[in-house]
Amino acid sequence: MKTMKTKWVKAGTVMFATALILSSCSNEEVTPSGATPIGDRDAVKTSFSFAIPSPVSRATGSDVQADGAFQGMKNLRLMPFTDLEGDYVGANSVLAGLTQLTDRSIAGGQTDIVETFNDVAIPAGNIAFLFYGEANHNADFNGALVMTPDASVTAMKPTDIAFSLKNIEEEEYTGGQYANTDELADAWKANVTDALNTWIEGLSGADKDAATEVRDNYYLFNSASLKNLQMALQYLTNQLGTKLSTIAGADAVKASVDAMATELALPAYANFPTNLPKGTYKLSNGEIVFDENGPSGSGIVAAASQAYNYPASLYYWANAYPVAYTATPTFGQWTGGIYSGAREVITPSTTKIALNKTINYGVARLDVKAAFKSADGTVPAGEVSGAPTHVTLANHNFVVKGVLVGGLPDQLDWQMHPSTGDTYSKVVYDTRMESEYSLTSAATPDFAGMTPFMYSLLPETADCSTGTTNPGQTPNIALEIYNDGPQFYGLDGNVIPEGGTFYLVGKLTYVKDNNKTEVVRVFQQDYNTTANLTISSLANAYNTVPDLINPRLELSLAVDIDWQAGLVLDVPLGD
Repeated sequence: MKTMKTKWVKAGTVMFATALILSSCSNEEVTPSGATPIGDRDAVKTSFSFAIPSPVSRATGSDVQADGAFQGMKNLRLMPFTDLEGDYVGANSVLAGLTQLTDRSIAGGQTDIVETFNDVAIPAGNIAFLFYGEANHNADFNGALVMTPDASVTAMKPTDIAFSLKNIEEEEYTGGQYANTDELADAWKANVTDALNTWIEGLSGADKDAATEVRDNYYLFNSASLKNLQMALQYLTNQLGTKLSTIAGADAVKASVDAMATELALPAYANFPTNLPKGTYKLSNGEIVFDENGPSGSGIVAAASQAYNYPASLYYWANAYPVAYTATPTFGQWTGGIYSGAREVITPSTTKIALNKTINYGVARLDVKAAFKSADGTVPAGEVSGAPTHVTLANHNFVVKGVLVGGLPDQLDWQMHPSTGDTYSKVVYDTRMESEYSLTSAATPDFAGMTPFMYSLLPETADCSTGTTNPGQTPNIALEIYNDGPQFYGLDGNVIPEGGTFYLVGKLTYVKDNNKTEVVRVFQQDYNTTANLTISSLANAYNTVPDLINPRLELSLAVDIDWQAGLVLDVPLGD
């Protein structure tokens, strides 16, 4: 059985592989029902058999099909091409007939089966096939890849085919005054920041100096996560009700601030921002913005909904030619994924054909492990007034809430490689885990004894054969972590409050493995990469989502990429 290749020791799972078998149930010449023949090309009506051994796929144990329960397959496309390059479909090949199987699917919950489809019209002539299929699951739970063009297109070349990740959109809020973050940001500016500034402008002397000092400290709050917004409001409430309470007009400003605090305490905003990383939005001089240079108010929701993407779905593909056979082949006859038979030119007398190659994964898989490295149970944290601070790990429960991977390709081509000349601006945000994962600590973390807490499907990244400094060659990874413990200080002395979320960043750097010379990318289709993330410091903890495209980052994770058992890449970061 063919398996997804691994860049790490196999974790006791059986990988999903398939073999395609075409067997003719009739040699009559037909065209697809209701369709006009393409050129003078005839079609041979066949049945189409899909062989499925025990599978494995993605994400959590069930998502990765580690239990052997096949998820099923949807969005099938069997695409015949002519004008081949050698025996196979090439970039300049031409679609030779209607795309088949588009209305078909394969049920899940099966193992070692052969699925047969009848009435599949295969064009006669010297053809080869592209096959695509997607695991049968929901995008918002298990990821998605969007394939273009539509399957109804009848005139195309392979270079017209593309795959892209799906954007994560922020949901609207019900049960409160503000339906979305645009409305919330506008209200915050008007009722909190503008109210404060308008009041200060009317003051003078010592009163103005005192109020300005409070305003300047308020401006130091830079995260617009719900927890940090509430902390900023609490700070203003306390100052307006005590230090500034004797100044005329302070009570009116406090009432406006308190009204915003009451609004944000409603259940409607409990998961703000819904679907997105908690540190998606920032406070910049008292205004909720999407990024450091972005707008406040109207427009930031649209920007945020373009910033993050679901992981890829479990996609399969093959480029194969037909092989004639007499007896239905067994799985074992695809030796090394190849069926050794004579290439068949399709004619009306063709009765039985199989694809000469098995179906492969078109995406890569990232397995993530993480732990603190500490000999004495403490790690450095951010500086306060130039003095270093430390965090005692026993006083905290650091819970991983998600993983972000940036520097991913905007688009994949028909072979599910990054498109030529592509940009690498996509960031995947994945929160689907086996169960809640709390970070452990050890003087030397035992990654070999750990089970990954997350499995994420990702598009293939850039070829590193010639180096690792170009875009797409060195993706960035960040952990989204919940602080279930006392507040501490992170990057630039920013406060990570109790109940707050923070981010630690590392780089996934390619290192050649001479025993796996075919592996030339950090994320390579049909392979899985394991990232062992070592946290030795919290001094570079971000309280907003860091820029995962720009390589100028404060790095806080040590990353090992194990290509196979025995090879460990030690990368001390953030020390």
